Amino acid sequence: MTDAPGAGSAVEAGEKMALADFAPQRKRFVQDVIDGLQQPQKRIPPKYFYDERGSRLFDRICELEEYYLTRTELGILRENIAQIAGIVACAVC
Repeated sequence: MTDAPGAGSAVEAGEKMALADFAPQRKRFVQDVIDGLQQPQKRIPPKYFYDERGSRLFDRICELEEYYLTRTELGILRENIAQIAGIVACAVC
């Protein structure tokens, strides 16, 4: 895989990616729940659904051959990183 211009190094196929868990503070949690429940279609961010054990289990599920969603999403992001970065950069300007 080649790097997109200005995108840093690319993740190679089969390489594992790590996600950081910033353990939300109670105040942020409360605000996220209030914001979500005030929406016409009620929602709570899924990051609050998993404890440490559940998160490890979900990570294992994502590695299964049958669970293609994460690999598909990452593939879409990798293939479109330059375009996404351009749109995000323009939105921030």
